[in-house]
Amino acid sequence: MRRRTIALVAAALALFTDDAVIDAQSGLCADKPCVGKEAIRKELVTRFKARSGTIQSAGLDRIVLWSIREMRDGKIASIRCGLPERTDS
Repeated sequence: MRRRTIALVAAALALFTDDAVIDAQSGLCADKPCVGKEAIRKELVTRFKARSGTIQSAGLDRIVLWSIREMRDGKIASIRCGLPERTDS
């Protein structure tokens, strides 16, 4: 399993530019954006779980979030996550 995980991470990293950025509201990139493949490598193997009653206590069934990937020359240059969809009823 570990060998497979290493291979999957290597394959995923090959999709990123050398100066790629992950700017997300979770994981290791929450406090500041992860810049470059080594920082991104650590984010790709991080697992996290979030639970909250805040959404339900606000009377909502769900929230919809966007994850935007910007491409350059066929590779991922930037990922921005956790952007709320403001038009969802």
